[in-house]
Amino acid sequence: MPKQSTLSHRAKIFWILGLILVDQATKLAAIQSLKGQFPRVHLGGLFRMEYAENSGAFLSLGATLSAELRVLIFVIAVGGFLGAAGWVLFRDRKLDRTTAFSLSLIVGGGVGNLIDRIFRPNHGVVDFLNVGIGNVRTGIFNVADMAIMLGVILLAAKSFERGHENSLQEKAAPVAKQD
Repeated sequence: MPKQSTLSHRAKIFWILGLILVDQATKLAAIQSLKGQFPRVHLGGLFRMEYAENSGAFLSLGATLSAELRVLIFVIAVGGFLGAAGWVLFRDRKLDRTTAFSLSLIVGGGVGNLIDRIFRPNHGVVDFLNVGIGNVRTGIFNVADMAIMLGVILLAAKSFERGHENSLQEKAAPVAKQD
């Protein structure tokens, strides 16, 4: 059984609001300093900063959908998902610390991108970070995307850990004697 969460509501709110603020501040800085400029290359090309507006989801998936369908999926459906995740985060007192932290990252990052989708022209998200070596590069992303990905990775790791623990418990359980 998961341990009682040691991540307080205050800590969850701190992570969510902190991520939203950092995400929006970095996007504003990207708009002011990178929009219309050539990419800025750092560390021999390992790290590149370039302005992009993404009307799709991860790796621009869905960018070619109609504007109405993108709003339906990326604003309304994602908003509903984030609301449900937030409800679980603040209502489920049995969440362990890792799960609560992971959901805080996902909600904070998701809301950061949702703000862009609601208030930016064409409902696009501001992206500006790119990592890679030579032609092997990531897509262009932002702080919110990093938070969401870290949250998903932590949840997956936690799920794997729980599955492994359950498997060990099943193996250790005494086998009922059959006549």
